[in-house]
Amino acid sequence: MEAAAMQQALDMGLAAVEAKVNAPMAPEPEPVPEKDDGHVETVEEVRAKMAAAQQAMDAGINHVSQ
Repeated sequence: MEAAAMQQALDMGLAAVEAKVNAPMAPEPEPVPEKDDGHVETVEEVRAKMAAAQQAMDAGINHVSQ
């Protein structure tokens, strides 16, 4: 490929990248508000959730380590 053809290909590639970078972005979807069921979690419930999450993370780490 001669230098002029290579330069033309490079210019076309750069133009394509610029077009994508400058293209308008799609609007982000509206966040869905969480529904309040009226339940207030107790400290014990939160601790139990956190302990379960920690066990799941530990199991995942152990699975990957093996």
